[in-house]
Amino acid sequence: MPSSDTASRLEDLTSLMVSLRSHVTIAHHILGRVRLKIGLGALGVVAGRDQGKARFSLTDLSTFVGIESVRLNSAAQSAIVTYDPAVIPEAFWRECLSVPEDQLGPLIAATLRMRAP
Repeated sequence: MPSSDTASRLEDLTSLMVSLRSHVTIAHHILGRVRLKIGLGALGVVAGRDQGKARFSLTDLSTFVGIESVRLNSAAQSAIVTYDPAVIPEAFWRECLSVPEDQLGPLIAATLRMRAP
C-alpha cells in the first residue's frame, strides 16, 4: 500500500492529467523518450493551478521511479520526458491520454512509484 505522501502525489498527478489531457498529444515517441505537444488550451489549466490550486506540475514527474528527466520547452509548447522502459511500459503514455477518466487514477497508481528520499 502506498504511503500517504505517495498516495497524495499520485492523486495530484491524476488531477493534473485529467485537467491537461484534452490539451496534450503525443508528438513523437521512441522507446524511452516521449515528446508531448501541449496545446494553448493548457494555459488556462496552468493559470488556474498557479492560483493556489496546483500542487503538482509536469516537471514533478521526475519524482517517480523510471522517469529520468522532464524538459519543458515553452517556445515549442512541448515537454520531453525520458523514461526507463523497463520500469514504465511504452503504452503508458498513450493510455494516460486515452483511458476513461475513472481508469486514469488506477493506471497511474499501478505504474508509478515515488523515488526513495
